[in-house]
Amino acid sequence: MESLDLNIFNYATKELSLDAFLSWLLAHYNYPKSELYEIAKRFIAKIIDNIKLPSTIDIKLQEKKRDITIYLMNNKSDIYHVIFIEDKMDTSIHDSQIQRYFKDIKNYSITPVFFKLGYLKNQEIVDLSNIKKDITNLIIFSQKEIFNLFNVKTSNKLYNDWFEYFNSINISNIEINNSTKLDLLTGPSFLKSKFLKLKILDLFGQALNNEYSIGTYHNSAAIYCWIYPEKIKNSRFEYMISILNDKISLHLHAYNKTQSEINNIIKELKNSKFWKPINHKKSIATVKTLVDFTFSFGELKELFSSAIIEMNYILNLPENNNKHF
Repeated sequence: MESLDLNIFNYATKELSLDAFLSWLLAHYNYPKSELYEIAKRFIAKIIDNIKLPSTIDIKLQEKKRDITIYLMNNKSDIYHVIFIEDKMDTSIHDSQIQRYFKDIKNYSITPVFFKLGYLKNQEIVDLSNIKKDITNLIIFSQKEIFNLFNVKTSNKLYNDWFEYFNSINISNIEINNSTKLDLLTGPSFLKSKFLKLKILDLFGQALNNEYSIGTYHNSAAIYCWIYPEKIKNSRFEYMISILNDKISLHLHAYNKTQSEINNIIKELKNSKFWKPINHKKSIATVKTLVDFTFSFGELKELFSSAIIEMNYILNLPENNNKHF
């Protein structure tokens, strides 16, 4: 009979599975003779830094909605410090989670941790930096920190399978610059490809030099990036970039516009260098050039920036939004 060596983490991809694995790993701290004790110890030491290491720990899952709560105890079993971990696979923090959980813990000193297994977007970094202004000891684990901490060879199959899964989605060692060909998206696994697409859109958004607000979204079919002209109240326009299969497109969306207003915009596109009308639901135009993975990131950036500049002129948006990025 054929022997199967399946990795459970290829199937257990939800945040509750990550909660369970991290709790299981940390529980080895209470067993100094176990093979994973040193990894658990290094994990806790990395979090608390200059605070004395505990004699034992007590781990709670989903206590008052916190993903993982770790009570550090001295040799008399008295609690002297609390760690809580908010972990994410590929979603972002929301609803002031870290601030609320921090305030919920009374009578103990606290170290909060944000642990992101997937790609940490630029907006998340901004949001976390803002949180750190109030909660200065917030510890952040991005893919880079996770790789550096857990890149350890063991004989434990569950641990090795988890790290193998993590490495299959880890893109922290993949640099993207203007000369990077977008065909790097064609080889990796689905999840790694998804995070690379998010990174490309994220870098494109960062290149806008704060002239626009950026939002990204993804589902099982495509990756999207919304670009809103900044400081223009009720502009009722947005640009949307989508990566679907091996095609990358840029659309103009309009909201609360009359058909007459839309028709006037479409008329203006007759002599456009970059745009063609489509007038489909919210989308009223798309770039003419078919962009695929043979493009470099720099070529994609140049094409879309030029198209946005031209459209801003057509829409009579302020000049401060008409800059190359």
